[in-house]
Amino acid sequence: MSKKSKVIILSFLAVLLTSSLLYSTFRSQSAYAYTGGLLNGKTMLMSPAGTLTGGNTAPNATDNNTSTAVAFSAGYNVYYKFPTDQTISQYQIYASKDAGTLRFYDSSNNLLKAIVSPVSTNTLTTLDSPISNVRYIEFANTTASVYSLYEIDVFSQSTSPTVTPSATPVPTPTATPVPTPTATPVPTATPEPSPSATPEIPSGDRAILTIKLTSGEDKEFDLPMTEVNAFMTWYDSATGTARYGIDKHYNNKGPFSKRTEYVIHDKILNFEVSEYNVTE
Repeated sequence: MSKKSKVIILSFLAVLLTSSLLYSTFRSQSAYAYTGGLLNGKTMLMSPAGTLTGGNTAPNATDNNTSTAVAFSAGYNVYYKFPTDQTISQYQIYASKDAGTLRFYDSSNNLLKAIVSPVSTNTLTTLDSPISNVRYIEFANTTASVYSLYEIDVFSQSTSPTVTPSATPVPTPTATPVPTPTATPVPTATPEPSPSATPEIPSGDRAILTIKLTSGEDKEFDLPMTEVNAFMTWYDSATGTARYGIDKHYNNKGPFSKRTEYVIHDKILNFEVSEYNVTE
């Protein structure tokens, strides 16, 4: 093979390799795109959490490029104002962790819905029910550290393909059969229900934990002291999770194996612990 032929072959391979790399890069950076996203390509603004006016631009959160991100500190948000009211049924977030709070407001800045720690793994998530009259979208960093938001989008309707219904066949009338009388069945004895097991009686060191929220609402829980101490340890921790689950124990009404109520750290105004002891 001549020297000139070798140069031509090497040049062709270099062009082919470069094209493959460019194609792979394009696919990886466009993997987030979803048809019909209301925030796709829109420029969001960054401001203190709860503030829906002014602020710095944050285009990296809606540029369909998962290699870029908006990094904002605790107590800040990114938001977008729609020119008209929207109905939101789905959202998709890609962030450094499942944290923060996604909020929806109407044109008068009234909070319509807040989702604490929304799914942030680049997964299309459908809401339990659509949210109407949405004018503002806000994503707030409610953690205690810097938060990286790679992409965020919301959708006005399901992105699943619409199923075209088949034609409904016209029923053919049939003759009504003459009913044949049947013998009256002999009633059977009603079984007596078995008594349920006696619920466990609380004992030992316990306390009534009363939590007063910033909304003015009081939450009261009858708990063992071990669970009260665990709650106080969580509350005193500056690096813990934003929410804490409390087992409702003897208030478990209904067909549930367990009921857990969650409280949000920054929504707690104060709490009271009233200790007592139950002797068997």
